[in-house]
Amino acid sequence: MKNVALKNNKAVAIDSGAMESGYHLKNGANLKSQTSRGNIFKFFAAVLAACIVLFGCGKDKDNGEVQLLETTTYFNGSYIKNEYDNQNRITKISWYDKDGKIGQTVTLIYSGDDLVKSETTGDKAGITEFVKNGNIITITDKNIEGTWSKTYTIHLDSNGYPTKYENLEEGWSYFITYTIQNGNLMQWTSKEVGYSTVYENSTNFIYDDKKSLFYYCNTPKWYMIYHYSEEGGRNNPIEQSWDGGKLEYKYEYDSAGFPIKRTIIYDNEESAEEKESTSVTTYEYIFK
Repeated sequence: MKNVALKNNKAVAIDSGAMESGYHLKNGANLKSQTSRGNIFKFFAAVLAACIVLFGCGKDKDNGEVQLLETTTYFNGSYIKNEYDNQNRITKISWYDKDGKIGQTVTLIYSGDDLVKSETTGDKAGITEFVKNGNIITITDKNIEGTWSKTYTIHLDSNGYPTKYENLEEGWSYFITYTIQNGNLMQWTSKEVGYSTVYENSTNFIYDDKKSLFYYCNTPKWYMIYHYSEEGGRNNPIEQSWDGGKLEYKYEYDSAGFPIKRTIIYDNEESAEEKESTSVTTYEYIFK
């Protein structure tokens, strides 16, 4: 089992045997018994402070700080880094290969409380504009040259979560219906309508009761579900199922209840060759 320590203002997974609980006491005081009342008071104050640091169960919003996902590292060594503004909203998402070479960066731009644009550099460079009108978000993708564009819409509920995605083109359309419960994506159902065919598929999710990767992230809720799907809610998915297969997620958590390691067990009923395979993802956090 691993835990989390604060290092250079970052939370990193470390072996739990390396510490008793919470965080290391850096330059811990060498407390000595004193006979004077003033020194006795200082002694107990120091002991109390040490207990708070050692047994504080991980820094969290309850202590005036929030824990935000900074780095996601995948089983193949590639990783993603997130940056945030002073409102704890994601401002930049960067993808790196296992050698540390950056492949793509997405920069999110806000106006007031609204997300209005994302700019992608590197792989699949382009611009996406978001225009909110009531409970509808109109999304327009454009290439850098401005010679191509594509528009689709997302409908929101009263809490700002997505309920429906629509991509309409001549002779073809694609829909996604979202079911949200307790801040989590419980089901999404896709429907593709072509010239003469209709294809539907549903995926269902089950969650734990721990804090999700983005528990304190203030990026608009609709974008978190739209972009991160089941990982963008309040808790962590422990099962994903669809017609013909399922995924099981197993986690290790830090002392504040955030996931620091996830193992996916893939069970595909349609493929004997991929009956069971696993992948491991680790997470590192920053505190603000």
